[in-house]
Formats: sequence, structure tokens, C-alpha cells
Amino acid sequence: LTHASLQSFDPTRKAELRQGYESDPAVRRAHRVSSTVWGLGLLFESLVRVPMVFLLPISVTVALSEVLTILTIGGLIGWNVWYIRRLKAEAVGRTESETLPT
Repeated sequence: LTHASLQSFDPTRKAELRQGYESDPAVRRAHRVSSTVWGLGLLFESLVRVPMVFLLPISVTVALSEVLTILTIGGLIGWNVWYIRRLKAEAVGRTESETLPT
């Protein structure tokens, strides 16, 4: 899912992204981890939303639903930004350690 969405956000790099996905296990793992976290986050949101619908008045549910959506999507985007930065920092660290004399 994350691989397909990344390709749709940057269609000019579609071939490059596909090649990286097919040839690099770390890229596949990163997409798998990201898709899992997003899936679990959205599942958690739905599990919170269902009792709200049945237990709270409609006006309260509508207001809380908006807040829940913003918090969930914002939190997932924040996690994704952190995760990508961490992966990039690790990649830079690996590259630097490969170029250092031993």
C-alpha cells in the first residue's frame, strides 16, 4: 500500500521506486513496517469510533469523530516522518562506516 501511494505521489520516479522495491529487502521491509503501523493505527481508530457511535449523543460523536480523525492521521503522519528520518540516518551511518578506513 505504501509503495503504491508513493508511486502515485511521485510518478516521475515510478521506475526507480519499483526497481528499489524489487531489489532491496530493506526497502520492502520499510514499506511492510509502514503499512502495518498505518493499518494498526486505523484499526485502533475504528475500534474507538464504534463505541462512540453507540454510547454518545450524535452531536458529541460528530465532534469527537473529527478530533479522532485529526489525531489519528496526524499521529500516523508524524510517526511516518520520524520513521523515514530514522531510516535515512541509519543509511547514512552505514554508508559512512563503509567508507571509513579500518
